[in-house]
Amino acid sequence: MIIDNEELAIISALFSTEILLNVRYAFGECYYEVTKDQAEELLETKKEAIAGEIATIEEELSTVRSTLGDLKAALYSRFGKSINLEE
Repeated sequence: MIIDNEELAIISALFSTEILLNVRYAFGECYYEVTKDQAEELLETKKEAIAGEIATIEEELSTVRSTLGDLKAALYSRFGKSINLEE
């Protein structure tokens, strides 16, 4: 389940106005009712997990970009200006 910023803002607005006492929380294809506090805790846990995934992917991206730079340097040193590698 992916919650975008707009949905998170809507949920936060609803929580701040105390309109909802129970919240329907989606887990996979199912919904179940939880209290506001439980929903906030579940959302925080999910945000932390997503932040961890983002950090891991950014590290992998950095490694790939570094490898790409090394490969481009090796190709340019071998073939010079006879090749054109896109940036």
